Amino acid sequence: MGNVLGLDIGTNSIGWAIVNTEKKLIHSNIHIFPQGVTEKTGEPRNIQRRAARGARRNNHRYKQRREKLQNLLSKTKMLPKYVEKFPYHVYELRAKALDKQISLEELGRVFLHLNQRRGFQSNRKEQANADKDKEKELGKVKEGIKELESLLQAHHSRTIGELYWKLLQDRKHDFTAAQAIRNRFPTEKRYTSRELLKDEFEQIWEKQKQFYPQILTEKLKNEIGKETIFYQRKLKTQKGKTEKCPFEPKSSCIPKAAIEFQEFRIWQKLSTIKVTIPDKNRIADLLTLEEKQKIAYELDRLTNKEMRLTFKQIKALFKKEWGTEANLNYKEEDDIKGNTTAIKLRRVLGEKYDEIYQAYNEAFEYEEKRKTNFFKIWHALLYADNDKWLKKYAVEKLGFSEVQAEKYAAQNLEDGNGSLSYKAIRPILAYLKTGEDYTNACLLAGYDHALLPDKHRKLLPKIPKLQNNELRNPTVQRALTETIKLVNRLLQEYEIESICIETARELKKTKKKRDEREKELKAKTDRRRELAKFLAENSMMLFGKQREFDLNSKPDMEDVRKYELWLELAVADKDLNEIGIKKGFADFARKIGKDDMDKYRLWIEAQRISVYTGKVIPFQRLFSKDYEIEHILPYSRSFDDSFANKSIAEAWFNAEKGNLTPYEYFQKKTKEEWLAFKHRIKMLPKPKQERLLWEKEIEGFRNSQLTDTAYIAREMAKRLQSVCKDVQTTQGAITSMLRRYWGLNALLNPEGENEKDRGDHRHHALDAIVIACTNRAKVQLINWANAKDIDWKKERRKIDLPWSSFRYDVQQQLHGMLVSYRQDNGILIKRKAITKTKNGKKKTSVQIGIRGELHEATYYGKHILPKGAPPAKDKKTKTAYFVRKKLSSLNENQVEQIVDRVIRETVQKAIAEKGFKQALAEPIYMPDTNNKGWQMPIKKVRIAINKDDEGMIPLYKKEGDEDYKRNLYVPSGSNYIMGIYQDPNTGEKEVYITSFYEAVQRKIKKLPVLDSMRGSKKLVLTARQGDMFVVYENHPDEIEKHINWDRIDLEARRFLFDKLYIVRKMTKTNGKIFLSQHHLAKVNVDSDPLPLKIYPLGKNFNGIPVEIDILGNIRRKKSV
Repeated sequence: MGNVLGLDIGTNSIGWAIVNTEKKLIHSNIHIFPQGVTEKTGEPRNIQRRAARGARRNNHRYKQRREKLQNLLSKTKMLPKYVEKFPYHVYELRAKALDKQISLEELGRVFLHLNQRRGFQSNRKEQANADKDKEKELGKVKEGIKELESLLQAHHSRTIGELYWKLLQDRKHDFTAAQAIRNRFPTEKRYTSRELLKDEFEQIWEKQKQFYPQILTEKLKNEIGKETIFYQRKLKTQKGKTEKCPFEPKSSCIPKAAIEFQEFRIWQKLSTIKVTIPDKNRIADLLTLEEKQKIAYELDRLTNKEMRLTFKQIKALFKKEWGTEANLNYKEEDDIKGNTTAIKLRRVLGEKYDEIYQAYNEAFEYEEKRKTNFFKIWHALLYADNDKWLKKYAVEKLGFSEVQAEKYAAQNLEDGNGSLSYKAIRPILAYLKTGEDYTNACLLAGYDHALLPDKHRKLLPKIPKLQNNELRNPTVQRALTETIKLVNRLLQEYEIESICIETARELKKTKKKRDEREKELKAKTDRRRELAKFLAENSMMLFGKQREFDLNSKPDMEDVRKYELWLELAVADKDLNEIGIKKGFADFARKIGKDDMDKYRLWIEAQRISVYTGKVIPFQRLFSKDYEIEHILPYSRSFDDSFANKSIAEAWFNAEKGNLTPYEYFQKKTKEEWLAFKHRIKMLPKPKQERLLWEKEIEGFRNSQLTDTAYIAREMAKRLQSVCKDVQTTQGAITSMLRRYWGLNALLNPEGENEKDRGDHRHHALDAIVIACTNRAKVQLINWANAKDIDWKKERRKIDLPWSSFRYDVQQQLHGMLVSYRQDNGILIKRKAITKTKNGKKKTSVQIGIRGELHEATYYGKHILPKGAPPAKDKKTKTAYFVRKKLSSLNENQVEQIVDRVIRETVQKAIAEKGFKQALAEPIYMPDTNNKGWQMPIKKVRIAINKDDEGMIPLYKKEGDEDYKRNLYVPSGSNYIMGIYQDPNTGEKEVYITSFYEAVQRKIKKLPVLDSMRGSKKLVLTARQGDMFVVYENHPDEIEKHINWDRIDLEARRFLFDKLYIVRKMTKTNGKIFLSQHHLAKVNVDSDPLPLKIYPLGKNFNGIPVEIDILGNIRRKKSV
C-alpha cells in the first residue's frame, strides 16, 4: 500500500500523518488555529460586535421614527414644547384620552410615548418556528404577554395606558412596586404586544377625532400610526442564500413545504422498506408498488397530531395480507413522516383538496403550475409574514370564507429547504412512483454521474474553498477551512492513495446490551403513550380545555414527564383517574418546573442523600430553596450542562463549594472526609463517579464540541472524496484502544499510567499516526470482538504493530515536531461596501475595516476623588478613573472601591448582615427617603479604578464638546507589537510596545507600525503575540553552527525542538515578554512554572525569529 493520510480534526487543531507501511515511513505534524467561537462562552467571536451593531441600528431607526413623528406633530401643532415639564403623568394622559378631550399638545405627548415603547411583534414565520422549536426566549415573551392580558381583564382596563395608571394610583406610596410596572425589577416580568398598543392607538384616535375632526384625518392617522409609530421594516429575503442542488448545480434546493418534496421524501423512504414473511416465502423483500401506494395514501390523510405513521401501524394496515408473523427492517416504534403540506391543506379545503390538487398535478410546465390555485395556496402560506394580510388574501384572491381564512392562517408549513431542486426531484419522483428504488430512479432520470462507483469518479486536483458562512456554524466553518488548506498543501507534496479520518462514533455495543437498551426504550415509550392518551382524554377536566398530546412536542412531552413524576410522588398503584383528577394534577403541573423534575431524578439516583455531606434529604424539603442542583465540575470551567455533571446538594454547600471541583474542595478538608465521600458515591453511575473524583485540570471540552467534532468529520469526509477515491473512517474509541495497546501514550507521558497527555499538542499528531495505520480489517475486528463481548486482552495478539520499529520511529517523529500556529496579524482590511443611492441604484465602494477590537468598550471618567473615597493611586493630583457598574455585578474587592462613602457603607452593612452573595441578590436601599417618601434602591454605583494614564485614550477632544464628553476615556486594549531598539555604538537596548489602537492610527496615516529609529537607537527585533523564536543563551552561533536553514532534516528539527518558543503575552510594565515551548497546550502565563520563559526586560531577550508553515516546515525570517 502507498501513502495513507490520517487526519485527527478537532475544533481548534488538526493532527496529520502520512504513513507508508511498506517503506516504514512517517511524516507527521500538528496545526493549531483559533476556534470559530470564544473559548469561555462558546459563542461566535463576532457576536458582541453583532449585538452592538444591532443595538446601534435599532437606536438609529427609533430616532428616525421619532424625528419623522415630531415633524408630523409640529405641522399639526401637536408637538409639546417642554416634554419633561408636562403637568400630567403620561399614563394619566393615556387613560384620560379614552373618555375625555385632551389638548393637541397632550395628544402629541401620548403619541411620542407610544413611539417610545411600541411593544413586541413577531411575524408569522417566527411564530411558526417558535411553535416548532419552543425557543426559550419567545416562550417567556408569550407568557409575559398572556400575563399582561390577564391583568387587563382583572383590573377591567381597556388599554395598557389605563391599566398602568390604575396600578400607579394603587402603588403611589410604594416606589419598588411602582417601578416594577415597567419591569425594572425581576419580580414582575410582563411583556407588551404590539397589537395591544395598536388597539390603544385606535381607541384614543377615534375618541379624540370627535373633538378635532378637521385635524385628525384618516390620512394623518395612516401617516402617524402605520407609517411611523408602528412601521416595521420587512426582513431581508434569504432566497439568494439557498443551497444549490447537487444534481442540478444551477438550481436552488426546493422548499420542504412544496408538495413535490413531501411526496419525494415519502417515496424515497418507502423504497428502503423490506418485509420478511417466512410462510409466504418473502425474505427481506422490497414492498410491491401496490403496497407503497397504499402507505402513501395513508400518509397523505393522517389525522393524528404527530402527522407520522409508525411501522407498527404499517404492519396493522397489511394484517390481512401479511398475517401476524411479518417483520420489517425497521423497529415498530420508528415512523415515517406524513405529507404535512397535504394534511394541513386538507384541514382547510376539506373535500375540495383533491379537485384543486388535481388541477395543479395536471399542469405540466412549472410556469403553468404557478398559475394554479393550489400553488398560490401553499406558496402564500409559506412566505406570508402577516396573519391579517394572509386572511385578506385568502378571502379576496382565493375565494375562501371567513371561517376558512381563519383556519388557513392558523396553519404553519414546514420551514427550510430539501436536499434537491424541483428540477431534479420531478423526474426522480416519477420513477419512484413506478416502483423503482432511489438509486435506479436517479439513474433512469439521467443523474448517473452522481452515483457512479468510486473507481469511475473523476477526481479534482484540490478541494474547493468554502464559501463565506456556507455551513452556518463558525466552529465547523473555521475547522474545515483550515483542514482544506492543509490537505491541499499535502496533495502538492505527497502522492496520497488513501485517507482515513476519525469520527466521534462509539464502538459497536454487544447484542445483549443493544437488546436491553431497546427493550427499556420501548417500555418507556409505550408507557408515555399511555399517559399521553389518558391526559388527552381527560384534558377538559385537568386543564380546562381540550388538548392533544404529541410526544414530539416539547411542552406536551414535558407535561407527560410531569405526570410520570406525579404518579411516582403519589401512591403508584392507585387508579389513574383518582390520582390525576381528585388530587389536583393540573395545579401540580403549573407549579413544578424542569429543575424540580431534575431534582427528583438526582434525589432518587443519590438514594435520597446529599453525596457531599452524607445527610438525608427529606422529601418535604426537596423542592424548597434549601436544596439546589449543582454542577459537579463547575459549569464556568467545564461548560458541561449534562445530567451526568449534576448532583443535588444543600444550598449552603453549593455556595461554599463555589467554583471548585469536588476534589479541589475536599483537599481543604480532612483525609477521613475525602475517604467517606469516595465511599458514598459508589452507588452512582460510573460517568458521574468519574466527574466527582476528577483530579486533573478541567479541559473545558463542551458537549457542543463533541457535536461539532462529529459534524466536522462528516463534512470533511464528503469533501475528501472529491480528491481521493479511497476515504475511510474510524471511530475515536478504536484510536484510543490502539494507541494504548501499542504503548504509544507513554511516548508523551512517560510517568503516566499509559494515558493520553492532553497538555501536549503532539497528542493530535499521535492520534493521526494511529488513524493512518487503522485499516478496515482492524476496525471490523475490534467492532466484532466488542459486539461479541469478547475479552479483548485475549484478542490483543491479533493487532500487531504496523512494523517492528514502529514505536521507535513514532518517538523520533514526536521529538522532531515543530507545531504550526495560524497567525492573524493583519491590522486593516479592504472590503467592498454596497449601498443604495436615492434613486435606488446600487453603488459599490471600497472601505477600510479594522481586524480586531480598536479599544475596550467601557467608558471611564477621570475625576478628583471626593472626601471619604478610597485612596487614589496618584497622590499628587488625587485623581482616579471612575466607571459605573451594576451593584449586582461587583466582586468583594470592587465594593471597597465604591466612590460614594454613604453608598459604600450601606452596601458593606448589608453584606455584613446577609453575606456577600445574598446581599447583592436582593435590592439594597438608600438610608434616606426622597422627597416623595420613597426609599431609593441602589442599582448602579461608581467605583474608582486605579489605571495608568499611559494605557488610557481620551475621547471627544473637539472644541465645543460638553464637559462630560471632554473627560471621557477608554482603555487602549491589547498590546500589538514589541520593538527592541539598540544603539549601534554602545550596544544599549530599549523596549517600546505599541498598542493595537496606536498601530491602527499609524497604519491609517500610512506610517510603519514601529519607527525604524528611536533617537540614536535602531530597531533590531520585533515580537508579537504568537510569533515564534528559537531561543539561545548568549549568542546566535549557539544555533547557527548546528543548523543549515536551507535544509532542515529530522535531526535538525530534533535539535530545534527544545529551543523553539512561542510568544504568549507582552506587558508594558517593564517591557515583559512571556514565552512557552511551542508544543505545550493550555498555558497560563500568569501561574504556570517553567518551561515558561519570562524576560522581565524584553531587551534582555535573545532569540532568532522563525516562521513555521501549515505543514510544520521551519524557516528563518527577518528580525524587523
